[in-house]
Amino acid sequence: MEEPETDVQCMLLARAGDRAAFARIVSRHQARLVNLFRRLGVDDHGAEDCAQETFLRLYRSLDRYGPRAP
Repeated sequence: MEEPETDVQCMLLARAGDRAAFARIVSRHQARLVNLFRRLGVDDHGAEDCAQETFLRLYRSLDRYGPRAP
């Protein structure tokens, strides 16, 4: 069985233009990110908006991504 791609591998693939790799990042982390915003006191709708904004910023900065830290 093949090892699943790490987040770093997905980010490098996404930086190279692989949209499915970025979708895997979103899929892996969206629920935890939404829950983080909820724990910070953001309502459900706002937490989803904050998570979406986080992923948009990440996507827009893919060209500057370097695997320095998780």
